Amino acid sequence: MSTKIRRTLARMFKAVLLLTSALLLPPASAHYSLPPLPPELYAPIAPDATTTSFTVSWQSTSGYLCKLSEKVNDGIWTSVSNTSSPINSITLSRAIGDYDYQLTCIGLPGGGSVGPITSVAVVSAIPSLDPLETQLGYQFQVRTGDINSDGKKDIYLNRSSGGNADNGIIDKTILTQNIDGHFEVLQDPTSGQFSTAGSWPISTGVTAVVNDFNVDGRVDVLLKNLDVVISNVDDQIIFSSGKFFNGAAKLATSMDFEFEKFFRDTYSWILDPNYFTQALVAGLPAYNLAVTLKVWFCINYGYSTPCVNTSRHVYNKTITLAKMGLSGYQTTAAAEAALAASLGFAGYDGFRCKLICGWLEFYRFYGSIVFNVVDVWTPTTESPAFDDINFSKSASEAETSLSAIISADIVNAPYSALEEFSGYLSDRLGVEINIGTDAASCEDAPKVQNLVFVPAIPACATVLSGVINTIGIILIEAAFDSVGQPSPIYRVYGPPVDMVGRSWTPEFPLLIFDYRDGAGLPAVNPCTKIVFGDLLDSSGMIVRQALPIINQPLGYSVLGGRVTEYFFPDISQVQIIGGRVKYGPSINFTPPC
Repeated sequence: MSTKIRRTLARMFKAVLLLTSALLLPPASAHYSLPPLPPELYAPIAPDATTTSFTVSWQSTSGYLCKLSEKVNDGIWTSVSNTSSPINSITLSRAIGDYDYQLTCIGLPGGGSVGPITSVAVVSAIPSLDPLETQLGYQFQVRTGDINSDGKKDIYLNRSSGGNADNGIIDKTILTQNIDGHFEVLQDPTSGQFSTAGSWPISTGVTAVVNDFNVDGRVDVLLKNLDVVISNVDDQIIFSSGKFFNGAAKLATSMDFEFEKFFRDTYSWILDPNYFTQALVAGLPAYNLAVTLKVWFCINYGYSTPCVNTSRHVYNKTITLAKMGLSGYQTTAAAEAALAASLGFAGYDGFRCKLICGWLEFYRFYGSIVFNVVDVWTPTTESPAFDDINFSKSASEAETSLSAIISADIVNAPYSALEEFSGYLSDRLGVEINIGTDAASCEDAPKVQNLVFVPAIPACATVLSGVINTIGIILIEAAFDSVGQPSPIYRVYGPPVDMVGRSWTPEFPLLIFDYRDGAGLPAVNPCTKIVFGDLLDSSGMIVRQALPIINQPLGYSVLGGRVTEYFFPDISQVQIIGGRVKYGPSINFTPPC
């Protein structure tokens, strides 16, 4: 080894030791050998906002070299005293302001790592946050116009009624449309931009569906039929910031064909556990479709016009042509037409435009362009091949964890399955669903009784019911419309009440607060299971508001009438098509009972 290399390595090692000593170790430990880094760092736990001292806690760091770091009012990061490993909590007293916290660790390999950030606002008074049932009644207005003069329509979403403006739910926010038809939150809009956006006409054709899609206790907004006012865009889910004093949106997620396919296939699998077997095909022709956009464009600087040749991969999927009704490869045109039809497009040109038109507009901004699209169908040797054009591979991969969730009691659902499925759901929503840590594991949590006012329940049970809510909301409010699936009807039951019966409802039970009371279910019905049904014959069907509870459980008010009931003369008029999801009866703020 050369002298120069040895000197360089010595300086690097000395720098690591000095950093370790300065940040984490007492002076006597300067020669302590570095341990490994933690396998994963999580965001510290702290209140969103407080008027007094507060506690910050974080994961166990025993055996590692970690410390809590703090940033005040967007300043610089500094270490918090008395937070070195193995300490994992501290109570702090801070002046009014904004504080960020993250875990900082030193170790091998790599030297060091930092974890996700948690923010705390110290304020003079905390805004009130309504319960979720009240939040569901909030009203929102949608307006569209061009805020940045780029020729694309943008969105202005504002809360027109309900709640405190500073409660962390969308109050007013502007979303700008980018080159591919997706939307981004405009950061720190000026008062003039808000004034301009507020003068745009109200988009009456767009429906704002209010619900908590990411299970954080604050409602978000799903914009349905957005393409009525903005051509060639998908419906959007606009997520609230979840932080007090922040009335802007966190982000917007497009409900594109991959999004809809995930929820369509999740629903189809619930109805038919063998659904994905048709996506795994052995011995049949399978091909990979790769679509590449190649562009030659010239940039006019005034004094010169340099030209650029570039390419961009916009699609790469595997498809089994037999699943589109094609025998073998046939012709490329036939394959392209079938592909477009399977994804809900009138023709292949419409599908291809969805992939490339935004990019073409982006390049045209710089000057004249010449482009071509390369569509390559390549036989694949994968066997059995998964047809991930017609089917959602991520929904298929989520099958195991979802099966464990819906076949378990909601209070005792396996934490690992919830964690895994929440990951798939987070990927599809584009925003993290926080299910807590193993300390909140349902397996370790005590059971609670079937009471109207429930005592403390395990955090993961709350999230689990919310995750199932999210699936149901999106299926009913979006996916059914997009994929042509008929909405089922539902029946909530449990032994000794039979799965087959004459009383059903078209309303998804998981979206109804205190379903037992709203549907008038008697005490004999334990309300632990639900099935999906297909209405075969409506002859003689009585449509009415559910009758009040008879022999109601102790503590229930006799309300009833909040749920639409379909009452059939004959039980054979409804065919059970699936579901059979089990619930623990303790979750009363999220249904069914």
